[in-house]
Amino acid sequence: MDVFDGNQHMVYGNYFFNDCDTPAARKVSGTAGHSADLHPCLYCETVLIDVGKLDLYHPQDTSYNVLQLQLMLTSAFFSREALPQRQSAILKNHGVCWSVMNDIPNSGPVLHTALDFMHNVFLGVIAHFFTAVLFAAHMLPGAGGINSAKNRFENLINSIRWPSHVTQLPKNMGENHSLKKADEWRCLLTVTPVLLWYTWRDDHDDLPDSAPTISPNKKISTNHSRNRRKLYKAALLLCAGVRLPATRTITLLQAQAVLLVINHHLSIHLYDMVRLYGPVYGWWLFAFERFNGMFEKVNHTGHDGSQMESTLLRNW
Repeated sequence: MDVFDGNQHMVYGNYFFNDCDTPAARKVSGTAGHSADLHPCLYCETVLIDVGKLDLYHPQDTSYNVLQLQLMLTSAFFSREALPQRQSAILKNHGVCWSVMNDIPNSGPVLHTALDFMHNVFLGVIAHFFTAVLFAAHMLPGAGGINSAKNRFENLINSIRWPSHVTQLPKNMGENHSLKKADEWRCLLTVTPVLLWYTWRDDHDDLPDSAPTISPNKKISTNHSRNRRKLYKAALLLCAGVRLPATRTITLLQAQAVLLVINHHLSIHLYDMVRLYGPVYGWWLFAFERFNGMFEKVNHTGHDGSQMESTLLRNW
């Protein structure tokens, strides 16, 4: 290890676990991506075409057993010496390729790879619920003028006085439905129960047991129910399901209660993540993303050969 005094020093460390967003975690571990047909999930044998099947979301033990984990590691070592065509076949059929991390004793493609809660839940599941379930189904129509669901949704968000240390939501949420940061989705979920009730309530402060009307020129591409009362119940369950594992302390019994895209399936493995690595509050990637934002502001030449890395480390 090179240090500033020019001398080399022996350092000792231990590889605890691989904690990245899902695409990066798969690259580091040498495993198939989350859009792979046969091995989209790193922790069980689910195939991509079955992600939407409801029976996969009931509590069950679908994790790999010891023999399957050993087969994956063996396949990874075969991939190291194989020709490119054979490597592609191993990746497709077994979901692994060679990674230098496999040289670490007692390591493997699955055993030391965590599922990051921030990216999986806030940027995956929560973003999908709002964009693909609510916004895409026109659950906040603009019909009705100043008293429309869209205006009530946006006005209530704009009226919220957030603490200074909390991420602020955009002022045009009625029009701009895309949030870029996980912390923004996290804040939006915090007020979702009150927000949806205020947006959909009728003159008697009840939630209508029906779908909202939309303009004739609007087209709906989704097939799910647009019943406001049913979607509100689903939103409450989602809020509770996220609130439990996102606390600073959690029991394994609470984690097991956290039961449809690939992020929905991956989230059923959160119980295993809590059992292996403890409360997600201690290892989610909010701090890392904040550091990435700090690094983006550092001026550098963009030259390789370790020059750019040295500039970033000196600034740090």
